[in-house]
Amino acid sequence: MDGILLADLLESTRVSCLGLDPDVPMETQENCPGCTDLLHVLAVLVAARGRQQMRYGICQRCGYRGYIDRPTPNWIVDFYDGRWDRTFAKTLDQVRTGYALPREGVKASRHKVLSLVVDIDADRDGLICEIGCGYGEIVKNLELAGFKNLIAVEHSRHRAELVRTAFGFTVLHGEFENESVQDELRSRGPLGVVFSHHVLEHTYNPAQVVALASSLQELGGWLVLALPNAVGEHILYGPLFLPHLHAFTKESLEQLLNRHGYQIEVDRSPDDSNTIVGARKLKQPQCRYPRGSDYVGVALDRLRKACCTESVQPGRTARIYWEQRPNHHDISLLLPERRSEAVARLAWLFDSQLAWLKTRLFRSFAAGHTMLVRGLESRYTDPSAAPFEIQFGQEVMLLVK
Repeated sequence: MDGILLADLLESTRVSCLGLDPDVPMETQENCPGCTDLLHVLAVLVAARGRQQMRYGICQRCGYRGYIDRPTPNWIVDFYDGRWDRTFAKTLDQVRTGYALPREGVKASRHKVLSLVVDIDADRDGLICEIGCGYGEIVKNLELAGFKNLIAVEHSRHRAELVRTAFGFTVLHGEFENESVQDELRSRGPLGVVFSHHVLEHTYNPAQVVALASSLQELGGWLVLALPNAVGEHILYGPLFLPHLHAFTKESLEQLLNRHGYQIEVDRSPDDSNTIVGARKLKQPQCRYPRGSDYVGVALDRLRKACCTESVQPGRTARIYWEQRPNHHDISLLLPERRSEAVARLAWLFDSQLAWLKTRLFRSFAAGHTMLVRGLESRYTDPSAAPFEIQFGQEVMLLVK
């Protein structure tokens, strides 16, 4: 087997499904943003009987993974500005009262980023900027810790407005790369600390983001980043979760940082699915992480395992449940359908409606994701060397928030 046919996806409280119209304008990223090598095609998403294709790539040198074909920057900007996180958006009262860190139900990595910014002993009167402040938990806690000169950038309009109203911070709406955002930051003087929590993997051009951060800092300035680690993040989040345009290994992230003058000096990563590092701007940055080997072979094996390709029979319907857990890679559970195809389809339609009701009316938490799949006959004499293929019906279906 060298792929699956993905017939449908269940929505959950964590994600919804987006059918990507074949007419969506696309652009190509051919080079790794980490080490700049050409990307190798790892997987291909195919729909409309081959008329719609998106390639997903991997760097054979540093292990970076990301879309080779993705919607254009304008499409992504409109997506974040208009529909990102709309289904489960917080209210003003929730933002005002729900900023405590750490607390139950909130990613522990937010508190780790907060602690790292505090521990690097940055000037508490110096200018500190968060890229993608979300609902403002970290900047609010930095204010409580005594930092006086805080500014944030937020791509989502409704989140930016909520944080401004709730806490009174200066929140610049737009991409960090936006010219007006850069002009405003530059007018305020050098940034002592720039930090972000699970943002870099969402940016269209992470190399530009890091380069611009460097241009706003003097030698000795800090860049603190938290993002998923491609080694431990569930492999299916790569090709199927559109907002994660990039998946960095520590090696690929370090290559990117070194190219723009940063050296990783602090590593607070809690496990192999999350990277949390502090990098300092230096004249001659050095590497600390040795590169791995056979990134392509490992990733292909992970995709096959995650999609249960050894067990899903060609032309036969099955369900796969998958979820992310720290230090447990690519958890996938095959739930074979033992009913007729017609009954299996009816059962799926019922479960789809039930999932919609649970997520919209009761907002009950769902830890993982369920997809309806069928096996494919291999078309390659040597599947081990071929890209993994994920087929769809009329349009590519991807997970979004």
